[in-house]
Amino acid sequence: MPALSPFTAALVLRRPEALGAAAIAATVALLLLLWAYRRVAMPPRARAAAFSFKLLAVLLLLLCWLEPQWQRTLPMEGVHSLAILLDDSRSMRLPELSGTPRTRGERLTALLNEGATTWRPKLETPFRVHTFRFGSQIQETPDRTALTFEQSPSSLGAALSHLRETLGPQAAGILLLSDGAATDLASLDPTGLPPVYALPIGSPLPSPDIALGTVSTTQSAFEDAPVTLNAEILARNLASNPTHPTPHARIRVHVEAVDPPPAPDSKTPLAETSLILSPGQNRALAQLQFAAPRPGPTFYRVHAECAEIPVASETSAENNHRLVCVNRAQGPHPILYVAGRPNWEFGPMRRALDADPELQLRALIRIAKREPKFAFKGRGGDSTNPLFRGFQAGENAELQRYDKPVIARVNVDNAQELAGGFPKTAEELFRFKAILLDDLEAEFFTPEQLRLIQRFVTERGGGLLMLGGMESFEGGGWKGTPVESVLPVWIGKESPSNAGPDPSAWRLTREGLLEPWMRRRKSEAEETVRLQSLPPLEVLNQPAGIKPAATLLATANAGASRQPAIVTQRAGLGRSAALLAGDLFHWGIGQPEHAADLAKFWRQIARWLVADSPNPVEISTVHSPAESELVWKIRVRDVQARPVEDATVEVRIQRLGEPEKSAVSLLADPAAEPGVYSVSYPATHEGAILARATAKNAEGTPLGEAVTGHVIEHLSAELASLDPNPDALRSLAHASGGGILAPNDLDSLAARLQKSPHLRTQIQTTPLWHTPWLLAAALLALAAEWILRRRNGAA
Repeated sequence: MPALSPFTAALVLRRPEALGAAAIAATVALLLLLWAYRRVAMPPRARAAAFSFKLLAVLLLLLCWLEPQWQRTLPMEGVHSLAILLDDSRSMRLPELSGTPRTRGERLTALLNEGATTWRPKLETPFRVHTFRFGSQIQETPDRTALTFEQSPSSLGAALSHLRETLGPQAAGILLLSDGAATDLASLDPTGLPPVYALPIGSPLPSPDIALGTVSTTQSAFEDAPVTLNAEILARNLASNPTHPTPHARIRVHVEAVDPPPAPDSKTPLAETSLILSPGQNRALAQLQFAAPRPGPTFYRVHAECAEIPVASETSAENNHRLVCVNRAQGPHPILYVAGRPNWEFGPMRRALDADPELQLRALIRIAKREPKFAFKGRGGDSTNPLFRGFQAGENAELQRYDKPVIARVNVDNAQELAGGFPKTAEELFRFKAILLDDLEAEFFTPEQLRLIQRFVTERGGGLLMLGGMESFEGGGWKGTPVESVLPVWIGKESPSNAGPDPSAWRLTREGLLEPWMRRRKSEAEETVRLQSLPPLEVLNQPAGIKPAATLLATANAGASRQPAIVTQRAGLGRSAALLAGDLFHWGIGQPEHAADLAKFWRQIARWLVADSPNPVEISTVHSPAESELVWKIRVRDVQARPVEDATVEVRIQRLGEPEKSAVSLLADPAAEPGVYSVSYPATHEGAILARATAKNAEGTPLGEAVTGHVIEHLSAELASLDPNPDALRSLAHASGGGILAPNDLDSLAARLQKSPHLRTQIQTTPLWHTPWLLAAALLALAAEWILRRRNGAA
């Protein structure tokens, strides 16, 4: 048996039933010896010693009658495992101590080299020892030279969870050698972990450092709306810099494009800003704005540097920059404009939207209403509309009859697009993302088309805008129709109203000033001045009221009161707006600046309408910095915006800067939610990634595609804190029942582990009653008694 320290040891009797007889025999022997030694002529001390030796021999012989055994409780040999967990992350490349070139990783390697001949053999005697290294992943490594200290982040929580499942209940413990700079310990549940004995490596570093913490971007689909980048600046130990000339630190933050790359001769960053850190300030926020050059995913690099501290003198230069991705919505977004007559609004609107490559306007304009079938008027039985007399009759002849309205199609791609007028099926209508209704009565549409418009907003998630005009709102008989249910206003009063001598004065509400698509100027004061300089509006539809969930963005004068001018609301999956003014074209007459503002207004409101309208295929990234894989979620809809549950979804993943042939294609698996698919990809290599999802239905017909970008940058989380974190290791060790070790404690760790109460044990029994040493002890006692009597002349 190996030399194991016992948990417990005890003397037990195999024949406890003979204990009474043995006691009687011992009593009789005691009395006989007392009677016999009373007559022995010996000095009192010698006689007492001889008596004791004789009694001891008799008791040892009587003990053999009871068959005594020695029992020890020991850990089961060769059953328990011990894991040695080594930190192989990038933070181990930082200096171990201030002022020394040795890194934490070199200190760890030195401990392992020393332990090969000292403490490790002591652990391998009673336990089965397994060595693992961890960073972003955990791997078993038989050789300590396999440590590279290149992994990130330090997924210590994931590594411990893996060991908990792998080692199971037979684990004696985990010896952890790390700096404690883990990124996922907050999510670790220590329940069920074997005892963790942690040896912290490294000490706090007093050298200065500037780092980028959390970096986030926000954007909108509106014209001229820049990408807003918020960067967290982290500073440490700036006051300890011996070259720091002032108590303040000047931090410069700038952004440069990565993809698409900047022009070869351009050295100017897209955006930059500077901020001042006061003494003792270790955190600040920097905000930058820049324009994204194109739709789709684009990548940028953010840099932070301190004017007073050279990068080479910082604790780490790797945390001074971050890579970010901006996923801007891609168009073009098709919009359907339907008007009851040619009017002054369409021209400026069309020119404005045609100038935006993200918007695609299609228009149906009625240029003549239908007449009753019995009112045919013509020459020689001719039933065609005189407007088209003399033109060649053909496939459009049915649209030119008296009993049908005359519809002009504008901006259509081909002769078949919208050839039947306003769409009659969801497949045809739902390919648009927004509908604009202008000066058109409800009777123009069939009841089925009215319900289709309602479904377009609530089910498809499209946008709906009703413009003010003589036949809009109440004037067009829209009250009580399915379309009214998705509009943000209740239709009631006669409209439009003429303001007469008090022309409407446009004013933005507080909510309107907060909406970027409603403003043309950057500040409230500038916007107020602009609105006051606009030509007056004279036509304003007056609703019966605003719905409870609607938002009032602008008002206008209507006589002595102010009436709603622009109202918006969410409706089902989509959104709707009511533009109650009927003569906005006045703003484009006169000054070129006003004309430009009006064109921008039409583009902005059109982009707002389509901003949340879903595409047939959408892809989003589900990722946590502590996770070791990327998960993409793909949502697929058919032409009626219904979830497609039998689609084939392929995701093609390409790393930025690598050739197309190196891209990886993966098939997505259906998720629990109908029409949703997911695919995972190992997030082991840092950098930028493009993921393009394509979907086909069961017949193989393409349903659409979507692309997104993502940045894998574990190093930012890894180097968020440059100092070791012994407190985290101490909490972990305490919660698991282990402890914190110093290098000198490694030699005694084996004995400490063997006393752990959770180990499986075995009972070792050694019989004493027939062992040679028990008989020898009895014989030695008898011999000692005889020698004493011999020396005193009593033998």
